[in-house]
Amino acid sequence: MPDSNDTQPGEPCAGTGEPRAGTGEPKHVPSGGERETQEDREVSPALEHEFAREHESARRFNRRVGLVLCAVYSLVYGGFVGIAAFATNWMDTIVLGGLNLAVVYGMVLIGLAFLLAMIYGLLCRDEAEILS
Repeated sequence: MPDSNDTQPGEPCAGTGEPRAGTGEPKHVPSGGERETQEDREVSPALEHEFAREHESARRFNRRVGLVLCAVYSLVYGGFVGIAAFATNWMDTIVLGGLNLAVVYGMVLIGLAFLLAMIYGLLCRDEAEILS
């Protein structure tokens, strides 16, 4: 039994209305729950190559951003570990509102992790952007 979203010859089709390859019929664009078929995804080899190049470029950019942000966090965290290991008495120093350095530094690390995650999310290139 045909699906209610199946396009029958002569019926209008949702989507672009472009002819389906070789049939002269409107191209069927899958809606919400439908599966996309190979015919719906036909692209020229040149476009596939261009997409693959753009995709790889985006992945390299995202990886670079992630590594830089990870290095920033690692340096700040390394400072915390260094102080805890080699200058333990500094951790008892009251620095902000009656809180000692250990508590304040720990809260800064938590906040920094959240902030860097937000920055990563804003800077990273989405694969969906490449398609449009």
